[in-house]
Amino acid sequence: MSDYREQALRCPSCSSTLDARQAGDATIDVCGHCRGIFLDWHDGDPRELVRGLVTPLSALPVGDAPPKLPGACPRCAVPFHVELFEDRGPWLQRCEGCHGIFLDVVAAEVLATTSSPDSLPPDERGPISRIGDAMRTFLFGGPEKVE
Repeated sequence: MSDYREQALRCPSCSSTLDARQAGDATIDVCGHCRGIFLDWHDGDPRELVRGLVTPLSALPVGDAPPKLPGACPRCAVPFHVELFEDRGPWLQRCEGCHGIFLDVVAAEVLATTSSPDSLPPDERGPISRIGDAMRTFLFGGPEKVE
């Protein structure tokens, strides 16, 4: 176990102990009480990680409703701020210190069914993705076309 996982983390939503679970090569933290999920910034694509947990999460009992206000990061205790994932949802809580994210059960289920912005038609992508496309076109001459 690496140093940063020596101590059990507390759920920022309900204060229960988070359980470390494997999701592919990543170890992520799941609350058995409110079904919230904490992901470290380096764990990987949140959509892929959560997809592997939606079925197991659905089998967990749901405890009392957690508070709706953002809590603090279980890793570094910095208060979360609320943001819209990739400018289109779901809403999640992100730590400005370690950049980890916390998803409540609803956000996790929405994220598990969300496709990558790169797989959407250009008119359905968020404004940040469109700005990135414009910058890539300007800097590199646009995406290569595969025929």
